[in-house]
Amino acid sequence: MSEQMDLEELWKQAQEALVAEDTSRSVWDAARAAVPIALEDEALVLGFTPLNMKHASYLTSTLNKPKVQNAVEHVLGRRVDIVTVEGDTVEAWEREKERQARRAEAAAARLRESVAAAGTELIWQELYEEIGKIFRSVRDRRFPLSRGKMVTTALKQVLDAEKRAHEEDPEGADVGNKAINRAIDRIATLAEMPATTVAIEYLRMRGAER
Repeated sequence: MSEQMDLEELWKQAQEALVAEDTSRSVWDAARAAVPIALEDEALVLGFTPLNMKHASYLTSTLNKPKVQNAVEHVLGRRVDIVTVEGDTVEAWEREKERQARRAEAAAARLRESVAAAGTELIWQELYEEIGKIFRSVRDRRFPLSRGKMVTTALKQVLDAEKRAHEEDPEGADVGNKAINRAIDRIATLAEMPATTVAIEYLRMRGAER
């Protein structure tokens, strides 16, 4: 007997067992409309033609799915998940698996981006706090030379933060530029200097580093 015939017999017997589960007429109709197309990865895949796809939810609802699983378990001897797809061929299931794989990859990419963004956000937050510490640590801030030293020290911290943020998230240039501008504005305010002057010095230091 072929695998397809095995699946058909399995589902036929499961439908008979489902009757004993005291299910509603809508569940029976859905079971009759379903076509068993695969049994893999601990799941029985049931396909529906586009016209019959409306029945699928009757087999996978919170109330009915355990009953369908019980019926299949009665025949198969083990519990499996119930998966429904639009289309009543193995090819329909293969297409669905491809869609699931793409969704999983997209979700993984979003997670990676989220983790990277969280890491760079911490780097920029620590930098912002470190700039404040640099200027608070010097008492004679009224002297230009002292302020110049503080600005140089703070800008070196910005350079370091930019490098670490790039390593953490190479695609986060836009976020990084905003954070750098914010840091430059803070340094300019604390040093009582024009922000453009501080930015020019930062660009000079960055160029020298490269």
